Amino acid sequence: MEFKRENRYIVFKISDFEDALSRSEEKHLFGLSGRVDRRRVMRGKLPLTTLVIESDWPEYEPTWDAIQRRVEGAPSLESELRAEIDRLHSEVGRLMCDCECNRIQVVDRGNSCQRVIDENTRYKTAIRFVRENAMLVSCYDLMVGINQALDPEFSTMESEL
Repeated sequence: MEFKRENRYIVFKISDFEDALSRSEEKHLFGLSGRVDRRRVMRGKLPLTTLVIESDWPEYEPTWDAIQRRVEGAPSLESELRAEIDRLHSEVGRLMCDCECNRIQVVDRGNSCQRVIDENTRYKTAIRFVRENAMLVSCYDLMVGINQALDPEFSTMESEL
């Protein structure tokens, strides 16, 4: 169905009456309007209540667009915006979940890095210990060698230790 704008109502702006109509013409116009309203109710219809938007108002074209969408069966702009908001909420939830997963991975990697650093520190300590004790072992071996050279019975005493 093709949408077509129609002039279906006669509308007068009350403030325009002052310039265009005499008091008696204005009274007569209101009388005719009252008669049309009463006849409408007699036919079982509700009194006509309308919203008039002047063409120079910013709401004019968006209102026509909303009416056209409704007539053509297209989703309203409001329902499209709600759907987009729902989609964005869902996306934000997904991104928050991704952020939490990434945070956990970073913490895990940080813990892994800390374990590597701790292990590296233990190795350095062990290497330092070996180096320091290697000197002692070398000195001990040197002393044992000197003692053996000087006193042949020393090797027997050492083996008893």
